[in-house]
Amino acid sequence: MKLAKCIFILWVLVALFSCDELEDYVEQDYNIKEIEGTQRLELPVQWEKGTEGGTWNSSFSREPTSYNPFATLDDSNHVVTDNILDYLFDYDPITGEWSGRLIESWEVKVLEETGEMEMICKLRDNIYWSDGVQ
Repeated sequence: MKLAKCIFILWVLVALFSCDELEDYVEQDYNIKEIEGTQRLELPVQWEKGTEGGTWNSSFSREPTSYNPFATLDDSNHVVTDNILDYLFDYDPITGEWSGRLIESWEVKVLEETGEMEMICKLRDNIYWSDGVQ
């Protein structure tokens, strides 16, 4: 029982002395225009094409465990693979439309007698394999 009282008194003392007066805190009102390096963009934003080449630097919380975008849901993996891999198609969830990314056209054929589906994709002219072959 004495141990419980001592622990309770110690807890109360810690709670009392760890509290700080409200006047010690200064409420700061930030204006976005006063923060160095920020600027207001007029909408819609008009982006200009940057120069090709150069070096891209970034930091991650940890090393990617895989470069297969379908093998993991880890954020660091997706940051890397999204910058080095591209997909055949892109889906716009707002319009519900599919569009080609690496392809300029596609055709889907369904073989009624076998139930098989065949997709024929025509790659864009400026697409190269990782070994440099077009």
